[in-house]
Amino acid sequence: MKYKFVSLEIKRFIALFCIIASSCLLLSGCYGPRYSEDEANEVVKQGTALMEDWIKMNCPYGKIVEINHYDLMYPSGPWYLTDYVTGTMNDGHTDRGFAANIKTGAVWLRPDDDMLEEFVECSKEYYLKSLDLPSDTIFGDSFHTGLCYRPLREGSFDSTADAFFEYYGLPGELVLQNGDVKEYVNNPDRGATIYYNGWIEQLPESFSLESYTFDDLKQRQEKYNIKCDYIVLKSKFEQFSYSYLNYLHYEKWEYEEIGDVLLKNRSVYRRTEKEHGIVKTNEYTFNAQEGVQIEKTDKGYRITVDPWAKNVEFQLMVKTGNPMLDHEYKRVWEDGTERNCYWDECDEGFRLEDNKGAIMSFSSTTELIIR
Repeated sequence: MKYKFVSLEIKRFIALFCIIASSCLLLSGCYGPRYSEDEANEVVKQGTALMEDWIKMNCPYGKIVEINHYDLMYPSGPWYLTDYVTGTMNDGHTDRGFAANIKTGAVWLRPDDDMLEEFVECSKEYYLKSLDLPSDTIFGDSFHTGLCYRPLREGSFDSTADAFFEYYGLPGELVLQNGDVKEYVNNPDRGATIYYNGWIEQLPESFSLESYTFDDLKQRQEKYNIKCDYIVLKSKFEQFSYSYLNYLHYEKWEYEEIGDVLLKNRSVYRRTEKEHGIVKTNEYTFNAQEGVQIEKTDKGYRITVDPWAKNVEFQLMVKTGNPMLDHEYKRVWEDGTERNCYWDECDEGFRLEDNKGAIMSFSSTTELIIR
């Protein structure tokens, strides 16, 4: 019996070919479109007819400049065809981006900058109202709002999933007629959900964030027809965050003195998660006066943290005249990691920050070595 030997180079070529072929099949199956060209053309055909009729009725001198079908990758997989067309139209004076739903007949137009800014401000006020937050609340720069719709077609991966059309703004009739934006925003039956994402950074200290629950937030979102992706609410001593009503975080901070050092300590950390309809809550508390020791050493200071404590976090501050201010320090963790830290003035006196100006947090035993 004769044996045939295959060279190493041929084996490598065959293996590489198999990998490439498998990858192509995988990518085409997972990330390729789940619709045919004919289906996409049919959506464009229906969308064109819809837009032509709508333009004829609302702006007789208008016209379609460009129109395309709209597809959506969700969730991180293949592309699905939606019931929307998007493109550009001219209203007789100005080119505007648009989106139109071939099933409902709804048309959305990109508003002028002034109307868009008014929508954003009215939406922020509406969000404060939905959570009973005080009117003098200050929004962070990252806070974002817009309209979201349900664009996936029946039979796609999830026909109830929301997607966010940031560009296509507001109902077409409202835009062309320069309608009342505040009245539109404050009407829960507006035909689209208002979307929110970002930080609210300066809530009054007197306002408590501890009472929000899954059920409470769900009822508020349904009542006001809003949807929140990731939200952080923050006051000086409390922080509350939630995302898609899958988890809630609550933190409470307190000042605690250890000798002549002031710590801003996270005394309560609570995480509530919902999975398959089951709600689980884990809560951790930490008393810094019992769990932290600060000792002067020949090299600087040693900060010892109870090794059994979980989810510890605190910030270190001192008042004017404290001998710790006589030096700058290098922070050294137990694993040998080093980082320079610097004193920066704050309301309480001075606090330690890193070289990028971020407040330095402590969670485990560390040393401050004089530089």
